[in-house]
Amino acid sequence: MTGYADPEYWERRYAEKKDADEWLQTYTGVQQVLAPLGKGEVLVLGCGNSLLGEEMALDGYRSVRSIDLSQAVITQMKARPVLPNLSYEVMDVRSLDYPASSFDLVIDKSTMDCLYCGAKADVSVMIAEAERVLRPGGCYVVISFGEPEERLGRLKEVQWEVRIERLEDEEGPHICHYCYLCCKPM
Repeated sequence: MTGYADPEYWERRYAEKKDADEWLQTYTGVQQVLAPLGKGEVLVLGCGNSLLGEEMALDGYRSVRSIDLSQAVITQMKARPVLPNLSYEVMDVRSLDYPASSFDLVIDKSTMDCLYCGAKADVSVMIAEAERVLRPGGCYVVISFGEPEERLGRLKEVQWEVRIERLEDEEGPHICHYCYLCCKPM
């Protein structure tokens, strides 16, 4: 099995692969699900070299902060065209350097899937950190391969309302992804 939970795997991968790579869904694929949540302050967890954050910034989100633990990929992403409402930082999703209640949206596009390949406790730590940095009424959006039977137990460790949207792969209906919208109470 590939070491998706291993930080060294990502450092090597991004040192070798410099082109944008969209896992699961592009921004277009999730835009309708995100639109009702507002265009406030966003944190993208484990951004990799996805253009999700950039496309959200171009679409008018107030502020988009994208983080990843790979220095190589953050260096690459910072070399892209500069947008005033977009930033990139090296940071571990299990230990966020932001104060509580900092964001309206926290987006995880397959980062949870990667952590599931390692220590399962890391998933719970990341979820707790996402909940901590969300403002009351904010939403933690998880886009995942993981089916509800596999993901809901962890997501419901936090007291928030979880709604599930099924997303078809943009290449055809033979593959499906799930979007878990975890809304923090007011």
